[in-house]
Amino acid sequence: MEMPYRQPTFAVAAITKDEFQRACGSAIPECNPIIEESGWFCDDTDSFLGVLLRDKTDDDWGYVLLARDAHFRFRAIKTEVSLATRDQARVELQMRIAGLLAKPQRIFPQGDEEPKASE
Repeated sequence: MEMPYRQPTFAVAAITKDEFQRACGSAIPECNPIIEESGWFCDDTDSFLGVLLRDKTDDDWGYVLLARDAHFRFRAIKTEVSLATRDQARVELQMRIAGLLAKPQRIFPQGDEEPKASE
């Protein structure tokens, strides 16, 4: 009997703002008049980070997806804006991360990395 194909599962979970800041080294200041961070996420391999954002001017939602660059720093690789709800932004972010986890690429060069002094 042949077993049915099953999609691999990937854990993409909520993390604290402090955990997010420790991993990527930055955050939007809470006093920002336009953007408010509203949730932080990481996968179980620490390859990708995500942050949910609320646009205060028109009360819509978006996210930023971060991955490691050639120097292993987290940098934005995908942004999405103008989503109707926080839940829609969260689901899209988590699905995007799961899609990337199904592929082998974990380093996303930005093209602007300066070579290290030893290179």
